[in-house]
Amino acid sequence: MYKAGWSINTGYIVKAMILSIALIIVGYFLYKETFSVTKAAGIGMCLFGLFLINK
Repeated sequence: MYKAGWSINTGYIVKAMILSIALIIVGYFLYKETFSVTKAAGIGMCLFGLFLINK
């Protein structure tokens, strides 16, 4: 990310958000965890944060 011109602070935040969403998806499909309203709200907050960073 750094070589592509990203800010180090922004790159870390984006990576952490993508990893969080990926872990929820993996937990749902591989480990049959339940998908709750709080997890959906967390995904929504991550996506909203990505929107604000790119704005």
